[in-house]
Amino acid sequence: MFNLVSNAMKFTARGGLVRLALAVDEVKGTRCAIISVQDSGTGIPANQLEQIFDRNYRYDRPGLEKGIAGSGLGLAICREIVQAHGGTVRAESDGKTGSIFYVSLPCTVNEGR
Repeated sequence: MFNLVSNAMKFTARGGLVRLALAVDEVKGTRCAIISVQDSGTGIPANQLEQIFDRNYRYDRPGLEKGIAGSGLGLAICREIVQAHGGTVRAESDGKTGSIFYVSLPCTVNEGR
C-alpha cells in the first residue's frame, strides 16, 4: 500500500486529489478485500497499463518535474507481494485524468468476532 499511495502522491500535482477506499466483494467466488488508490494526476496511456508492473519499467509522465521518476521496481514488487498473498493488482486510467489502482486480496471472516 505504501508504494501505491506514495506513487499517487508523487504523480499528483500540488492541490490534486489522492483517494483511498476499501470494500469487500466477491471475486470469482471468493470473498475479497478490494482496496483502491485513486489519483488526479496525468494518467497512464492504456497501452502501458500492463507494462507499469514490469520490473525496471519506468513511465515518464508528461509535465512532471525532472528527477521525479523512480527505479521502476515499486509496482513490480507490489504485484509480487499481492500475488504471494493470493491477490491481484491492476490499474485503470483514461491516459489523461488520473489513475486508479485496485488491489484484491482474499479474506476470511471470523463469525464470532
